[in-house]
Amino acid sequence: MKSLISAATFALLLSTVALAPKAIAAPANKTHDVIGSRRRALNLKSRYHHSMPEKSAQAKAQAKSQRARLLNSTGRLRSLRLAQQAAATAVKPQAATPGQIGFRSALRLNSFTTNSEVSGLPATYRVKLMLPANAGRSLQAVKIMQDVNVDTVRFDPSETQVSLSSGAKTPLASVGGVEQPGTATVVFNPPIAPGETVTVDLPVRANPSDGIYLFGVTAFPEGENTLGQFLGFGRLHLNDR
Repeated sequence: MKSLISAATFALLLSTVALAPKAIAAPANKTHDVIGSRRRALNLKSRYHHSMPEKSAQAKAQAKSQRARLLNSTGRLRSLRLAQQAAATAVKPQAATPGQIGFRSALRLNSFTTNSEVSGLPATYRVKLMLPANAGRSLQAVKIMQDVNVDTVRFDPSETQVSLSSGAKTPLASVGGVEQPGTATVVFNPPIAPGETVTVDLPVRANPSDGIYLFGVTAFPEGENTLGQFLGFGRLHLNDR
């Protein structure tokens, strides 16, 4: 009987010893799973934070592209509206107030072109206008001003060239001060007599970004207290290639 009890007790002890490692190992495995879950969460958080600047940059680029497309679309509508207004106002010169000097008949903007329509490249903008024989006054100056857009052109007036239909040479006057970006004023010395077609070649350091650009052209007669005559808008469509 004692041997049977001893054998049973011995078997019970063996089973307890065999189960003990499993009971001890269970909390260790559970702890390992918790640590692994935390590590995975930290890795996901790290990847999320690393991807944030890239996503933010992409969102900014997309917003900028959408804004440019919207402004270009608005620019097309604006160019049509301004062209209609210019056609209506350029039919005859404005009436000068007492003491002001103005042209007696309307000048005409024949063309506004460029030798390069590629953004970022140097170019020359060519403005051609006609001063009729009955203008009544000589042409003293021409002002070119860009209409508001997403980008602004920078002219290089020091390299401006002028030619006349008669073939005569026309030197330019030295004008002090600094022009605003998008604006160029060409002063003729001596003034150009009526009956000429004038071509002004105005260099640009670099074409602005792609889009439709409008340039208002205003002519001024010789004399003091003069009234400028707005001739209309030149229109250029620039692109990336």
